[in-house]
Amino acid sequence: MSRSFREKRYLLMKRILSAVLCALLLFSLSSCRREYVDADPVDPNKLPAVSTPTPEEEDDTVRIYIAGDSTAQTYKNKQNEVQSAEDGTDLMGWGYYLSNFFSDTVEIHNLAHSGRGTRNYLNTEEYRTLISDLKEGDWLFIQFAHNDRKDDGYFTDPNLLLEDVDRSCKTENGVYSYQACLYYHYIKFAEDRGAKPVLLSPIALRDPETGLANHSPHTDYINAAKDLASDCKIPFVDAAALTEELYRNLVEEGGAEATESLHAFTDESRKERDVTHLSHLGAYTVAELIANELIQTESLLAEYAVDFPKPFEKL
Repeated sequence: MSRSFREKRYLLMKRILSAVLCALLLFSLSSCRREYVDADPVDPNKLPAVSTPTPEEEDDTVRIYIAGDSTAQTYKNKQNEVQSAEDGTDLMGWGYYLSNFFSDTVEIHNLAHSGRGTRNYLNTEEYRTLISDLKEGDWLFIQFAHNDRKDDGYFTDPNLLLEDVDRSCKTENGVYSYQACLYYHYIKFAEDRGAKPVLLSPIALRDPETGLANHSPHTDYINAAKDLASDCKIPFVDAAALTEELYRNLVEEGGAEATESLHAFTDESRKERDVTHLSHLGAYTVAELIANELIQTESLLAEYAVDFPKPFEKL
């Protein structure tokens, strides 16, 4: 066999081997699952693209996801069990009880996380779950404001309108817009997935002296959320107004003490009531208000309402 023939055969085998290796590499890369990487949590342009999940065939389940703060959160004890009314401070968020007012066809995925606003919620495992799981036809309930007003590095300005900033959600001076954060991180995200966003104003605080609702710290946020929902033509639940009316009616009937039981205790001594966080009874009551408002205004959810909601029972 001549040397030139051996060289030609060697070159041919080398090319074939290179082609095979390239094919294997391309197959490996294409089969890799692209994962969400937490970059700058307040810059939507740095969030990696995530493919839209495909709804399961012949699946009639209605999924409601809740993105919110401590007033909606489901609380668990050290054993990772749902915290009962007898545990600790009798603390619970309204998202836990929302399922009481809908049929078994409805699944509630409560992704609310305490201490979070529109910006720092993006750092949570719950937001990653939302990014991963939200599908076409799902619902996304969005409720933030209690922590957006705090000067903790994650403040958002309720008076900065959506059109005042770009997709970064902030001005040239680094001030973030509450409306823009709501829109780009939640509303637009849901709509791009084919899901249905619902915006809620924050529940009111409780005035310990009068027992009445106090939403004065959130007035600008309430108005900003209402205006944004109107501009985006999405459902809006004014939880601030609903809780204000509830507290007023209870105080008129039973005085300031009538609204105490709606709130958790400040610590395990159970001597003083919290003005923000709900008790189990309060969580159930607020969930009922929100569910009824949705059932009356959203025909797509009304068909899943139960005629006789599961009554409140202490866990």
